Amino acid sequence: MFVSQVSYNAALRGEAVIYLTMDKSPQRIREEMAYFKWFVESLEKKDVFRFIDGFTMWYFYDTDYKTEEFTLNSLKNLSKIQAVIKAAREKGGLGGLAIFSSLSTYIQHVEFEKAFTLFFHLRAATEQIRNAGIGILTLGMHTERELTALKHIFDGIIEMNFQKSDDKIIRMIRIFGLGKKLETIGWVEFHISDEGIVLDL
Repeated sequence: MFVSQVSYNAALRGEAVIYLTMDKSPQRIREEMAYFKWFVESLEKKDVFRFIDGFTMWYFYDTDYKTEEFTLNSLKNLSKIQAVIKAAREKGGLGGLAIFSSLSTYIQHVEFEKAFTLFFHLRAATEQIRNAGIGILTLGMHTERELTALKHIFDGIIEMNFQKSDDKIIRMIRIFGLGKKLETIGWVEFHISDEGIVLDL
């Protein structure tokens, strides 16, 4: 949800956003965003917000099946993945965000070396057009070697921590290394409102 909130606000400011999703369908994400009144469809029509569907292919064996303007039909063909991302990128302008949700899902389905090669090329591409790249990782799914290698690719790291205390869930977030795109902050509690995540500063 945090990434959806950040990407929506960036698109509202006119920054180009590419949201590659492998964990949920683009339509599911649209519906979840609409719950918080983040109506992304109008931004899609303006080409400042573009989904890449890397989820639906898990359920269709027809590699030509296409749900979105930009759809992945292979995880192992790096040149095809890069071509789809490039096509989506060319519809927007310079700057903005590139979301990869999630890195963990992709690494699950291909060998790590191939995944790292793709992430490295995507990092170079996002830097060329002055994008900030945000990748989503699930902690506990990766070796220390993998985490160390991936840290060299990220523009920054967003960590969330949830603890239970006296029947209350304490939600905390830490952001660092994102430069001008997001301020660097230490652990801060947050709560979820009707408008999304709110930091309790």
